[in-house]
Amino acid sequence: MVFWDHHPAQRSTANSILFSYSVLIVATRTIFFLAIDSYCSTTVVLKWGYAYPLGYLRF
Repeated sequence: MVFWDHHPAQRSTANSILFSYSVLIVATRTIFFLAIDSYCSTTVVLKWGYAYPLGYLRF
């Protein structure tokens, strides 16, 4: 932590990089799970003719 106290520019750069990385990861996971969720709901509809309510029980 001493390094960051003497180098505020690097600290802000590292914080912005970490923030961008976390936002990217969250966005990627959201898109991935939405794609899987829509695929699985389509599969459920095709297999059994109905979808579980609100997506909580989709497989």
